Amino acid sequence: MLHDLSMIAIRVGWILIAAIAVLLGIGAATSPMLQITDCELDTYSREVPNREACNASIQSYFGNVIVPVLALPVFVSLIPVFMPRQRVAWLTTAALSCFQPWGFSRSSSHGSRPCLICSVSFGLPGSWRCS
Repeated sequence: MLHDLSMIAIRVGWILIAAIAVLLGIGAATSPMLQITDCELDTYSREVPNREACNASIQSYFGNVIVPVLALPVFVSLIPVFMPRQRVAWLTTAALSCFQPWGFSRSSSHGSRPCLICSVSFGLPGSWRCS
């Protein structure tokens, strides 16, 4: 009985992580381009040529292509809900932990050019980039 309750609590925890990832993904998609480029420093590129483009939403630049990219952390977070094994939970934790620094490093290396994959780390729980 106690084991069943703890498994339910763990599943609820993973569902909460996935829900947080959804909210962060929505926040990432609606955030301005300056979150993933250097245009807030008045460093523009061919892709982000002026202040108006800098203030446009990330989703308006990438279109619906960004949806699967930002959905990736949500789907990864839901794997332990449907496969409740300790090894699966640890692998999921490792995957989510690796996405964050990888996305940050990609975002900092692209400078003023927008990077679709940089949005992966932006949509992860605990990974809001300070601009």
